[in-house]
Amino acid sequence: MTDTPADPKPFQRHFVFLANTAWTSSEIQLNDLPGSGRIDEACRAINSGIWLSHALREHVKVTVILKGRPDPPLSLTFDTNKLRYVRPDERSTGGFIKKALEHVETYGTAAFAGLTITANGLAGSLHNAPYIYWLDGGGKDLLNVAMPQNPVFVIGDHKGIYQEDKKVLKKHKARKVSIGPQLYMGAHCISFLNIYLDRLAHYRVMEHSNNSGTQG
Repeated sequence: MTDTPADPKPFQRHFVFLANTAWTSSEIQLNDLPGSGRIDEACRAINSGIWLSHALREHVKVTVILKGRPDPPLSLTFDTNKLRYVRPDERSTGGFIKKALEHVETYGTAAFAGLTITANGLAGSLHNAPYIYWLDGGGKDLLNVAMPQNPVFVIGDHKGIYQEDKKVLKKHKARKVSIGPQLYMGAHCISFLNIYLDRLAHYRVMEHSNNSGTQG
């Protein structure tokens, strides 16, 4: 009898969303998230990354890099394996960010369970990441890309990815990938990527199960 291979590991996915104008202060207006530097886009990106229908996802990190006034950049990283006390609506996510910015004392430490704030830009968020994918309409079709277990995806907001961030991505040898022929909202891109990785993980489990059943 041959050894049965280990169960496929889940994807340890990390989404990095560039919020080019989102405010970096706790003056965020919960009744006017779009007027707070379009931080509404960041809230939707976070929710698309961390939520299933009725529960938080596992093994997901979402980093939103706030690049608006008054003190950019700030990177907020949400880790679903540690995150607590969040709700899936946009306004609540905005309130969570606002409260975190009000209470953070030392950058680089957890503002709340599962949320860390650092005074880093894109380069800091990509440190030591071996597999970085840059969403770009001219990139390779994602369906033709062999996907590792720990991918990092970089997604721009409605303004796209600025030149200084493109230089960082090139320095880190990020691979350009495309999910389709149109321009899509950042949050929708993250939803698509999550669903795509869910399907890949499901197929890998099924393949593992079938292979295990034929060994003897």
